[in-house]
Amino acid sequence: MAKRGYDLILVARNQSRLTALAQRLKNETGRSVETIAADLNDKSDLARIEATLRTNPSITLLVNNAGVGAAAPLLNSDVDKMDEMIRLNVGTLTRLIYAAAPGFVARGGGTIVNIASMAAISPETLNRLYGGGKAFVLALHQRRSITSHTVASVQCRYCRNTKFESKFRGNCAGKPRCV
Repeated sequence: MAKRGYDLILVARNQSRLTALAQRLKNETGRSVETIAADLNDKSDLARIEATLRTNPSITLLVNNAGVGAAAPLLNSDVDKMDEMIRLNVGTLTRLIYAAAPGFVARGGGTIVNIASMAAISPETLNRLYGGGKAFVLALHQRRSITSHTVASVQCRYCRNTKFESKFRGNCAGKPRCV
């Protein structure tokens, strides 16, 4: 997004990785890149991010990309970990939409992009609770529910070299990527 002219606010748990990424993006694009270390499954951290979305009028785009996955069969999965996954993949995504959308509407524009997965239409690919959560993301945008402002759900159909993808599918070198 920085290469497309956006200033960024990056949110993730690992401050050192955020700082390194922010510096690289600043050097490559000249854009402003702010970082906020936050665990979005932590209520106080989530509240800080919601407050930022509600009060910062310079935010015009929200990319909801936070999430975790599970590949173990449902009955072999830890119920507490599944609860955390649902809260992050569905609950946090919903709360961030509610935090950002009113400001976008009041300012007359804004975009929300929620990252789904092929598991949304193929829940048997991974743990069914993961697929169900991604199906929620997809269903949320099958009808425009936030006035006429841009809301999109992105399904990645290609292999990406992320920590998550490599854990379940191996290295994606040389394969098409979802960008």
